Amino acid sequence: MSMPRYGDHISVDRMGGLYSHHGIYVGKGKVIHYDNDLGIVGKMLKIDDPTVRKVSFKEFLDGSDEYQVHLYDKSGNETKVITKRYSD
Repeated sequence: MSMPRYGDHISVDRMGGLYSHHGIYVGKGKVIHYDNDLGIVGKMLKIDDPTVRKVSFKEFLDGSDEYQVHLYDKSGNETKVITKRYSD
């Protein structure tokens, strides 16, 4: 099983690569990320409840077996994106 390191900026492709969802790995199998998805009922009622949530790494992946780790130089410029495979 390939897990990110504490503090890693990670992302996962959603909807077949239509967009990427980003989060920060905070250790012990947990990721913090922005989430405003209340499901179909929330969308129908046009409820907007944006929040930052802490979820399991597996929940963050949402069924994907690949994720990306974003690497930065000392100036904060993204220098590389590495794709990794996850299996539990």
